[in-house]
Amino acid sequence: GRRHKKYDDFTDEMVTELETFDVSELDAAATRDMLSSCMRLHELCIAESDICVERISVLAEKIKVNKKIMAEGEDRHRTVMKEAKSRMKEEKEKIKELMLFRKKFEKDLRPLEVMLREANEPIAATKLLLVDLENKKDKT
Repeated sequence: GRRHKKYDDFTDEMVTELETFDVSELDAAATRDMLSSCMRLHELCIAESDICVERISVLAEKIKVNKKIMAEGEDRHRTVMKEAKSRMKEEKEKIKELMLFRKKFEKDLRPLEVMLREANEPIAATKLLLVDLENKKDKT
């Protein structure tokens, strides 16, 4: 019969046939052929299993690396968020302080404005007087 080269060459039907075959009907040559097919399938199964184990270990390694990267990313995210929150809190505090300062400053300015206004009134009056005097002097 034809030689099976790869694991995939064996279909499920072929495996079932091998398992259910009535050996009593076979002659020596056919028995040898059947045994050699079984041995080959067995070898290929072991080889395929080894490949799978190898692939699994490679994937497991990749998963471990990715988990580490993700964990580091989460840590970095947490750190950045913490820093951002504390900075925002600081800024809010600064704003609150500035608002208080502004209120106090405006309150402190009010009497000063009144004083200036009061001081300006006589100055303005004096200016008017001076202008008036200048005008009178020009006429004479």
